[in-house]
Amino acid sequence: MPEGNLVMNMGLRQDFLRGAALGTEIGQKIGAMGFAEGPITSPITCGIIMQCLYIAPGSYLETGTRYGGSAILARRLAKTVVTIDPGYDEEYQKVIAELKIEGITKIVKPSEVVKRLPKADYTVGFVDGLHEYDQIIKYDFPLMKKYVKGFVIFDDVDIEGVEKAILELSSDWSLLYYHYPSTAVLTNLELSNKLHLGII
Repeated sequence: MPEGNLVMNMGLRQDFLRGAALGTEIGQKIGAMGFAEGPITSPITCGIIMQCLYIAPGSYLETGTRYGGSAILARRLAKTVVTIDPGYDEEYQKVIAELKIEGITKIVKPSEVVKRLPKADYTVGFVDGLHEYDQIIKYDFPLMKKYVKGFVIFDDVDIEGVEKAILELSSDWSLLYYHYPSTAVLTNLELSNKLHLGII
């Protein structure tokens, strides 16, 4: 194996592990504020978010923000972060203020009514909203497809509607990674052909 590829693969593993550890740390901080129920997504998903931002540097788009944990994580590498979630705004604002986070724009609307996003080079998207087939197929993924040029990460793929949507969408985009029951990663076919590698 050429030395360049070895260095790239080592870097990807380190970034994945760093993301997983950072996600756990952020989750503990949010949990300490009294938001114990699902303070942040799984360490595996956190690692994948960081790894995708490492492979494709740019901005990050998320549907389903809740307390802001994954957006805070992504802000470590992303140039800008935009999240879409009509709920949990009071809790989200408390977390952002207490942890003194800047550079995240939250759109407090459902994704189906969002017509425009702040201008940015979105390279990584994260779908973690209602976890319903129709919501993903009709609203969340079309928004991602329109704006995100690299990876779209899905959480909670053990939910039937999410799994069904991913398998349907993978006929259009390449399914790079599937870790049951936690995470799936799709990428556009052009990027998939350039990478010639899967997600760890």
